Amino acid sequence: MNIESQTKKAMFHEREHENTYTNSAKNRMVDYLDEYLGLLEANTQINNYENFLYGKTIRIDKMKYRLADICEITMCDQVPPTHFKIQMNIPGAQTILEELLEEADLQNFKLKDMTYHITLSMPSDETLDELSEKVSAVCAKQIRMITKVKSETMQRVQKAVQNEFITTVEAVQAKRQVEKLHKELVFYFKFLACNGRMKLLSNNFQFDDEFTKKDYTRATRMINDGEISMEEEE
Repeated sequence: MNIESQTKKAMFHEREHENTYTNSAKNRMVDYLDEYLGLLEANTQINNYENFLYGKTIRIDKMKYRLADICEITMCDQVPPTHFKIQMNIPGAQTILEELLEEADLQNFKLKDMTYHITLSMPSDETLDELSEKVSAVCAKQIRMITKVKSETMQRVQKAVQNEFITTVEAVQAKRQVEKLHKELVFYFKFLACNGRMKLLSNNFQFDDEFTKKDYTRATRMINDGEISMEEEE
C-alpha cells in the first residue's frame, strides 16, 4: 500500500474560494499535507532498498560511474519485501557493492553470474511498534501545524473586520470555510496515519478511539466517491 496512492484530488484543496483568507489558509495547510505525505512514506518503508544505490559512485578502469546507472535493483513483490536483487550491467562493481551491503548490515547475500541476491531479515515486532508510534507522532505534529494555521487565519479575519477591509458577513463566511477545511484535513491526516500503521503492523493492527473502524470505513468511502466532506457527519 503506497501512502501517496491515496488521491489528494479527493481533498478540499482542489476547490477555490472567493475570499483570499480561505485560499491562503488552504494553501498553507496543503503545504503541510505534502510534507506529511513525505514523512509518512519515509517512516513506513520497511526493507525497501529501491534507492539503495542512489548517490553512490564508483571508478572502473579510471572511469567514474553512478552505481544507479550501472546496476539495477529489483525488490520482491511482498510487503514488506523479503529479498531483493542487484543486477550489474558492467563488470567491476563487485567490491564496492559488497562494501555497501556490509555497511548496511546486509551480509546475507550471494553473487550469481552478474547478480547479487540479498535476503532480508524481517524487523522485530518491537521495531514495528516503534515505527507505528512514530507515524502517530508525525500525524499529531502536522495536525498541530494546521491548527496553528487555522488560529492565525481567524485572527487575520477578525483584524480585517476591525479595519473594515471586509464585512461581518464576509468574515463569518470565511471563518466557517476555514473551520470546515481544518476539520476535513484533520480527518484525512488521521486516515493516512491509520493506513501507515496498518501497513506496518499488518495483522497486529488495532483501531483505537482516536480513529475508529467506523471512521476508516467512512473516510474510504468518501475518498472513493472523490470527495471528503464533514457535512455528512452524524
